[in-house]
Amino acid sequence: MKFAPYSHNFEALFHDFSENRLRFSAQIKSINVFVREEKLKTAIMKSLTMWSVGAFTYGLIEISMRGYTHISMGVLGGICLIIIDIICEKADKIRYMYMKMLICAVIITALEFVTGIIVNVWLELEVWDYSELPLDICGQVCPLYFGIWYILSFFGVAMSLIVRQLIFKEEKIKLRIPVFKRKSV
Repeated sequence: MKFAPYSHNFEALFHDFSENRLRFSAQIKSINVFVREEKLKTAIMKSLTMWSVGAFTYGLIEISMRGYTHISMGVLGGICLIIIDIICEKADKIRYMYMKMLICAVIITALEFVTGIIVNVWLELEVWDYSELPLDICGQVCPLYFGIWYILSFFGVAMSLIVRQLIFKEEKIKLRIPVFKRKSV
């Protein structure tokens, strides 16, 4: 009986602690929701920016090389730059540029094939036709353009990094470009 007043104070302290903990928990949840919303807004803005840059740039490349372009090529160019950006961001264990370029070239070629089947075969718009080039697949993709996508993916990776650093103020990503040294005899 001697300690009864202290137990009453303990219960009051515990009750106050519980109420404060609940308020603090609610504040943390609202902060988490705000942070998630900001991350989502940033991700959407980054994707729209990458898409716009990719669509515009690839359209310019096509116009300078062929003299014309098609809207589907701009859409595909934008999608390709978004995917290149995702590869740059998520594949951080792949440090060597030539490996990122190879992955990008494979994905771009696959997207070109799918787009070609939709635009050229199903919709019969005849935007491009590689059927006269060696080793083509359904006239939509061929090794020559795979090599071109491999080379252009270097510029795609560089463009992705430049947009991330200049527009979104992200930290610099270091890429390793292997240098082959001569063995001394």
